[in-house]
Amino acid sequence: MAYRTLLAHLPSERAAAAVVPAASLLAERHGAHLIGVHVIPPVELYGPEVPLPEPVAEEYYATRREIERAVREAFDAGCANGDFVAEWRAMEGVTTSVAHSIVELGDATDLLVLARDRDDMVHGADHERLIALSARPVLLLPPDAAGSIDTLGRRVLLAWDGSREATAAMFGALPLLVQADEVRLHRVRVPSEGRRRGADVGEDLAAHLARHGAKVEYASSDARAGEIGGELLAFAADFGADLMVMGCYGHSRMREFLLGGTTRHVLAKTTIPLLLHG
Repeated sequence: MAYRTLLAHLPSERAAAAVVPAASLLAERHGAHLIGVHVIPPVELYGPEVPLPEPVAEEYYATRREIERAVREAFDAGCANGDFVAEWRAMEGVTTSVAHSIVELGDATDLLVLARDRDDMVHGADHERLIALSARPVLLLPPDAAGSIDTLGRRVLLAWDGSREATAAMFGALPLLVQADEVRLHRVRVPSEGRRRGADVGEDLAAHLARHGAKVEYASSDARAGEIGGELLAFAADFGADLMVMGCYGHSRMREFLLGGTTRHVLAKTTIPLLLHG
């Protein structure tokens, strides 16, 4: 079991510094086809009745192409010595937003790889929106991940609360889990949410993952809703995790704008990569 196609979203050189080492490492491990993509955002206008002066448009696209050139150089350099196929794509987000362009490409891949970087919040393509929109699992990297990425996926914490999203994240991470040295499946029970799952379901899940070849241990704890994020971070630190896998979801139908409180807390505080599924 392996990832066969990976999509790396590379909006800037800073994002590339975090994303390319991780994406190329996974492509090497899995023999995957790695696609690096840079979307040139459309020019934002106040309205269609306000035409953009041609010199302004020319300057804008010249600047954006310089950014694309620098990002491609970083991608090519990071993939140069890898034993996998690396493909570069650059496109202009003319008829759709940057986020939707990335998500549409991602539908034809196994995993999206993104950087957590507020400097890249351009044209609605920040990491939170991409996570919420994506139908595929997302590997989210902290900005300083490049220096410690070699062990990615060796000690994995699975944060499971019985939700559909958490289960989807778990199985989206399965190619990583079967290669990990240690996996801890930690079930977090939230009494106030009234989950009606059997007491042994977590153990059944651990046994199922073990049948796939993952080295899994199972643990569980109770927590109030407002404390889950902090507890997960503490569990990850105690376990020495280099990757946390969790589901994420909003508490309203406007899910592409609102992620859950636990998700936001972990996103804001974690220093390790996250694999997420909405």
